[in-house]
Amino acid sequence: PGGETLHAEAPDNRAFDWGMGDEAKVEAAFAQAAQRVKLEIGDNRIIVNSMEPRGCYAEWADSRLHVALNGQGVWAHKGFLTKAFGLSEDAVRVTNPDVGGGFGMKAMTYPEYFCIAQAARALGRPVRWMSERTEAMLTDNGGRDLVSWAEFAFDENHKITAYRVDTRCNLGAYNSQFGQPIQSQLFSKVLMGVYDVQDTYLHVEGYYTNTVQVDAYRGAGRPEAIYVLERLMDRAARELGVDPW
Repeated sequence: PGGETLHAEAPDNRAFDWGMGDEAKVEAAFAQAAQRVKLEIGDNRIIVNSMEPRGCYAEWADSRLHVALNGQGVWAHKGFLTKAFGLSEDAVRVTNPDVGGGFGMKAMTYPEYFCIAQAARALGRPVRWMSERTEAMLTDNGGRDLVSWAEFAFDENHKITAYRVDTRCNLGAYNSQFGQPIQSQLFSKVLMGVYDVQDTYLHVEGYYTNTVQVDAYRGAGRPEAIYVLERLMDRAARELGVDPW
């Protein structure tokens, strides 16, 4: 917020404002808390840097397209290629050869796959593309890149009565395929981990920035949620004088 507007549809660069849980009930629990512990937790951006960079191969046989890409799965890619080229489903074949690491980053259908398929059609011959390592560092979707403010409410016996998290996440310059649900819906799936806490509230805002898109990486939202939770639990143990181990 406050920066140059990247998309007219999001004048403050905010892509979404999402909440889950009973906010009023959580507020009431915090108002009655014997003790409260709060922590700001940053989770820096990660470059996936898989052993094998992204690449693909495309060939046409009359009006039938075959694309081989070192990605994660075939059906989503096939669907996007079918729509982009106006073909029937039985005219598009997508295959995955052996893949040298993906970790979520290779699940997306990247622009290069469409470009290589179009180049093969325009040139009338097969076309192969392989990303160089430097290119991968600049164009592969990143992971994480969020800041969370998490807080526990405790009763006089050090039992957690409520938990709330307020998160700001960076989506990059555009929406990626899975970018918006990661720090919202998926984060919420493991919000309280293994702890017995009945009242929780999660608030997430996603923002556009002039950076590469952020998408799935190794757990996609779930590791981030547990990291926030356990960092706060460690802080609470120390502030309350409880053995953190």
